[in-house]
Amino acid sequence: MSCRILAISVKILLYYALMGSLNDFLLLRPIQEHPIFENNLYRAFISRFPDYRAVPPHYHSEIEIIAASGVKGEMHLDGKSYSIANNGVYAIRPNAVHSFRLTPQGGGLVYVLQVNTEECGRVVSGFGQGGIAEFEYGLKSMSVEHPTGSGEIADAIKLLSQIARLHHPQEKTVSFQDAMGDVERIYRMLRMLTSGKNSVGLMGRADVNIHRIIDGSESLAASCTSRQEIGRQSALSKFHMCRIFKRATGMTIQTYLNELRVNRACRMLSDGTKNVTETCFECGFENLSYFIQVFRKKVGMAPKQWALLEKKKLTYITGSF
Repeated sequence: MSCRILAISVKILLYYALMGSLNDFLLLRPIQEHPIFENNLYRAFISRFPDYRAVPPHYHSEIEIIAASGVKGEMHLDGKSYSIANNGVYAIRPNAVHSFRLTPQGGGLVYVLQVNTEECGRVVSGFGQGGIAEFEYGLKSMSVEHPTGSGEIADAIKLLSQIARLHHPQEKTVSFQDAMGDVERIYRMLRMLTSGKNSVGLMGRADVNIHRIIDGSESLAASCTSRQEIGRQSALSKFHMCRIFKRATGMTIQTYLNELRVNRACRMLSDGTKNVTETCFECGFENLSYFIQVFRKKVGMAPKQWALLEKKKLTYITGSF
């Protein structure tokens, strides 16, 4: 069965599933079952926060829905701060710059759903004329915080087949019915999320500039770069760049650069291929003592101590199998 025929079948199945008549169309089930929407429509995963963690400002083209399960903290989104509460649900529009500061409060888990906007628009178009326009309008007016219905949305995310496979790794495949169930849950979630009245605004010139700053910072973070160099790459003056970045993200360019570099240092030290001094200079720090100072402030311990602790964790995990 071709991908196009299969896609049409999915739309028909989904339409009648929502109308309560799925059993009448089981003959359209494909011969070979496989997770047709696993990579195209969405990604779902679990982020674990065993201790305090900071996620630097970033953006992506997908709609992101997060359900907190045993964490508290703060999210900075589009120049505003939001408190992350245990069992809360939060929606992030496509290309919005956002960052997190999270601390475990119980389970220390965050369930994350990222939905491909373009693919979702195609699926929504199967629900009648004007479906895509209605969907796009809903994204523009999507609320960030969702206290009403948060339990239903969180439960729907946890039931998605990708999350279920994380909890039950012995189940290797996703059936066609699983994929259909995923589409239905995601559609219902988006309908709930886009029914609010609090507009989050359209992507404007300020968003584009922040994207350019983030892209430039990420490409230059591993070198001993300056804010002037990032400004040149972003086609912005140093003053204007620093001002709009602080307003949009709640942090300075230098703080952001240090977070990127410390995250890179953590990955390198956990690999065990570089010592602290080598890691310091390969991550863009010019001074070893400053690197240790920044690392300690961000992580809560010196880099050498952190590397030893990670090695012990790895030894414990590999030795337990």
